[in-house]
Amino acid sequence: MAPAEASHTPNISVGRRMKSQEEKIAHDLADDYIYFAKLGKETYRVNTKVAATLRKIGSEIETRHEALLKNMCNKLDIRASTAEITFRTVADEIFSTGINWGRIVVLYCFAAEVASFCNRQEIDIVHDVVRWLSEYICQRTFTEWIRKAGGWVSRKFVNLFA
Repeated sequence: MAPAEASHTPNISVGRRMKSQEEKIAHDLADDYIYFAKLGKETYRVNTKVAATLRKIGSEIETRHEALLKNMCNKLDIRASTAEITFRTVADEIFSTGINWGRIVVLYCFAAEVASFCNRQEIDIVHDVVRWLSEYICQRTFTEWIRKAGGWVSRKFVNLFA
């Protein structure tokens, strides 16, 4: 196949499936919230009402719980070698009693704080934190809950925090 044709060929890799709309949005929101909202990288900004809502409520949570979020990273002793297991352990704890929109937003806030902490400490894993967040939210349990709750783009998510 010629190189020019390859760029137009859909990804049909063995064992890979297409992302659902909820998974794509979850990933885009992870990029937006961490890279744009937390680290100020304009190129990652997602111009949707859902992203704006997540940034708004996330900012309110981060302001209200700033000391807790910042101290958490220090207390967890985050290092490149342990960051993923630490992230997943905290994420599991956040959802230990169930899933709701508020907890999902808190996970985005926690992931953004971890990414910011790593960035300040020159631990080069910000892209990994974005991936962990996206993968965690894209687990079947979460995507099914989000879909049943009306999806990211539903009025339920946007109006809940309006």
